[in-house]
Amino acid sequence: MAKVSSAQSRYEANPYLEKELQHSTMFIRPFTEIAGKIVAAAQAEAPVEEGDYRDGFEVAGVVTTGEGVAVRITNTDWKAAIIEFGTSEYPFAAPMRRGIERAGYTLEDD
Repeated sequence: MAKVSSAQSRYEANPYLEKELQHSTMFIRPFTEIAGKIVAAAQAEAPVEEGDYRDGFEVAGVVTTGEGVAVRITNTDWKAAIIEFGTSEYPFAAPMRRGIERAGYTLEDD
């Protein structure tokens, strides 16, 4: 714990600051704006036959995890997982991953 003191004042850093910031609502708006940029980039990367996959991207809302506040991006098209991850018959396309990178961010796998 960091402490600074002098004859007249004393400062002690909040040991819970990092955890409090992770759960702070002040990050919801910037996270939502970033998610919107990622959705637009993913839509630009999406294959278009009928447009259902491209139009299925949405910022689904804010979630609170054990690690803090996060914004969830989903795709409502039933074939989203097939397009993103591929199958034995269809190649791996990864428009969401490429959209994240195109928007200037990095997807980190756990």
